[in-house]
Amino acid sequence: MKDCGGSAAVHDIQLSQLPRQAFKEISDQIPVFYYDWSGRSAIDKKRTVKQQFNSMITGNAQMVFMWWELNMDTEGKIVISCAPWWGHPDADLSSERPQDSIPWRDHWMQAVYYLPQTMAVTKDQEVTLVSCQDEYSLWFYLQNNQTQPKNYKRPICECGVHMALSRTHVSYLNDGRRSKKLLGQIKKELSKDSIVLDLNGSSLLGVAAAKISKFVYILEPMQLHIGILNDYIQENAIDNVRIIPEITKDVLSEVTSVICDPNFSSAILPWENLKVAYLLHKYKLESVCLPDGCEFWAMPVEFNDLHKIRVPLNVCEGIDMTIFDGLVENSRLISDAEIEEQPLWEYPCKCRGSPRKLAEINFKDLKPTMAGDGVFDIVDASDGSHNINGFAIWAMWIVGGKQMSAGPTDLPMLGQLVEWDMHTRQAVKILKHPQVLNSTDKWSYQVVCDLEKGQFNLSIDLVNKN
Repeated sequence: MKDCGGSAAVHDIQLSQLPRQAFKEISDQIPVFYYDWSGRSAIDKKRTVKQQFNSMITGNAQMVFMWWELNMDTEGKIVISCAPWWGHPDADLSSERPQDSIPWRDHWMQAVYYLPQTMAVTKDQEVTLVSCQDEYSLWFYLQNNQTQPKNYKRPICECGVHMALSRTHVSYLNDGRRSKKLLGQIKKELSKDSIVLDLNGSSLLGVAAAKISKFVYILEPMQLHIGILNDYIQENAIDNVRIIPEITKDVLSEVTSVICDPNFSSAILPWENLKVAYLLHKYKLESVCLPDGCEFWAMPVEFNDLHKIRVPLNVCEGIDMTIFDGLVENSRLISDAEIEEQPLWEYPCKCRGSPRKLAEINFKDLKPTMAGDGVFDIVDASDGSHNINGFAIWAMWIVGGKQMSAGPTDLPMLGQLVEWDMHTRQAVKILKHPQVLNSTDKWSYQVVCDLEKGQFNLSIDLVNKN
């Protein structure tokens, strides 16, 4: 796993939203490939380009940031940059938030390529960036006089992690602060006599639990995940773990404690992690140590740009786009859900109403079904009107009696940008037409959870004044 080449797939990401202090550049911007789409010259289907540069700092090269620059005419007079704000020619660097001063991209967006191996560099050292492409992928290598790759072949994952787990899930597993909370709780709950059942094999919590308990069963039917778990088990010389594809009566008769990291690799929407509740109910598991339960929260928001993926164009640059809008909307109604997942740390939004709790589920006192609804004021006080174009929805897990957010990292403040957890994804409901609302306006929700069927349905919208 340590020597795995990873994946040739780049990680599409809104680099402008990455905290500026989270990285340091080792080089200036380097143009690596040119594609002539005019048809005047053939496009290479496979090529390798090498470019030398002198390192700007002493540090460790871990990844390559990449983006596009588009020439919109044959003379090169109309150039569209897709660079993040700190590399964009039109960014207003004197503004409070330079990332808001450049055009928004969600198609020709930036990407990250994770280098197969970290390479140490020193300031002014000569380094070579090796850029490779085939018909489907881009990948990169770094080399210097001391470190050179054996070849420049397209990387293929051999450890399973890069195939089985999404980048968000890998990020979640590497979130040290959250891991400390989970590990701290199992240390309180488990003992050397505990026989543990871990319900989530896409986590490493069960492997960690083996260090402080008598024996651990890890529920995991997927072969890729089993291979990953076995690698960790062997690397840590653990011999008191057994991976099981299903829970049997024999296992149930032994188990004294049940744990589950509430983030499944298969989950997309936040409530799909209620798989833990479904399994607890299905097998009538009562000795739950972690988590205690969960809550679902929502609030009205004003997205800076994310709403543009849903709202009609109407008239754009003097062109009537209503026919196109109708075509898109009809297709969306057929194929898209009203509520979708998004990594909201990449898409800034302002809080336009107090967060409200939609549902609360106690894992130590599970009910087979749950239903609820409610109506809330948009804002708590009459302080003028607000633009609202959507709702943000997230999960709050209860661990050791304390909340562990998979949404805002701090309490959202009215009118302020929300700071979102970077290691999980949230749900959004985007309004077809943005609204200007005041304190007399309201929003409503309805939620139904059926553990027998494994279903969770949520509807959320503004209250129609009429």
